[in-house]
Amino acid sequence: MIYEGSYINYVDFLTIPLGKGGGSLGSYLICDQLFKDYIINRGRKFIYTTSLPPINVAWNLFILKQIPHFHYRIEKLNSLTKLTHDLIKKYNLKTISNTHIISIIIGDNNKLNKIISYLKTRGFFVYGVKEPTVPKGTSRIRLGLNPTLTEQNIIMFFKELNYAINTLF
Repeated sequence: MIYEGSYINYVDFLTIPLGKGGGSLGSYLICDQLFKDYIINRGRKFIYTTSLPPINVAWNLFILKQIPHFHYRIEKLNSLTKLTHDLIKKYNLKTISNTHIISIIIGDNNKLNKIISYLKTRGFFVYGVKEPTVPKGTSRIRLGLNPTLTEQNIIMFFKELNYAINTLF
């Protein structure tokens, strides 16, 4: 919602991504007609891009219309995100994240593999991100929080992760 006195008049481009948050793919770009015409006629990545299938366009429009009804989910996700970051601090874990998509830095690939194997035996569906996908020494577990998780899910995960880090090595 744009409020009087806002700075929207100073914004040339507004991008609305529909990937993770929208459960789809693609994005929207809101801009003046002059910019739109330029991008359509001169933007190589735009010119050589295949348009989204009609089902994705319909889904994107559906999601955009539903956003006002997602307040409870958004509040719950924010609460779970805060809890998760509090637990990261409590267990002295290293992260480079401050949103609901969280990378927990473990270190080397072998250590990460052992931790992941242990967590899977404890019922957690996790995968690691290893070098060369990430720089050497920064292998990590990537968490994607969502509002269907419970606080207890997250607390148990971090207890097990902490156990694995401090016991397996």
